[in-house]
Formats: sequence, C-alpha cells, structure tokens
Amino acid sequence: MAVEQTIRLLEQVVRDIPIGTNLALFWLLWAILCGAFLQSRGAIFPALQSLGLKRAPIRRCSQALRKGVWTIGTLLQPFRAAVLAQGHWQPCRYEGFYPVAGDMTAFWRPRLKGQIGKSPSARRERQ
Repeated sequence: MAVEQTIRLLEQVVRDIPIGTNLALFWLLWAILCGAFLQSRGAIFPALQSLGLKRAPIRRCSQALRKGVWTIGTLLQPFRAAVLAQGHWQPCRYEGFYPVAGDMTAFWRPRLKGQIGKSPSARRERQ
C-alpha cells in the first residue's frame, strides 16, 4: 500500500517532464527514496544497478540528471500540489515548534571566492 502510494506520487511529480526524461527521473527519485544511494555511498550507477536496471536505462538516468530538460521547480510544484490535495498533512504545533511533513527548503552551499575546489568541474569553472 505505501509503495503504491509512493509510486503514484512519483508519477505525479514527473508527469509534466518531457517523455524519456520523466522515466529516468522517476528511477532516480525511486532510488533515493528506497535507500539505494545509501548503499552505493552516493554513486549513481551502483544505486540504479541495485534496483535491477540494465546498462542502457542507467545511462539514460545519468544523462537525464546531467543534461535533461527539467528544473527542480517543475518537480516541486506537482509534489506540493499532491501533498496538499491528499489532505493528510495538517500543520501541527508542539511546544512552539512546527514540524514540516514535506519540507522543500534548499540549503545554499557557500563557496569561498578565489578558492578552487577539488573536483575537476570546479577547476574548469575557475579557468
């Protein structure tokens, strides 16, 4: 039951993404939710491989993540709409705290000016 509800929610989230990219993003999101990235220590290919995907779909997922035509906003809007439509998530207050059922807060990661990161992409950006 919970798995089916999660799959339906993921389908709603990727519904408006271009065909092909939507399926690839579905698999990536499913891998995140089922903990495959924890087992693979964040590596995309082993995480998707642990779901039983073959090489071609894994490559499509990687391409969708890197070069797909989508934005995080196009994923968050249907997620928010689906959560609100369900009506299960009511705001609660506990001793002055408001726990959030579906947090969509992004954390900004500051970068020091003039500093080069260790990754090859950071070195390319600097040059």
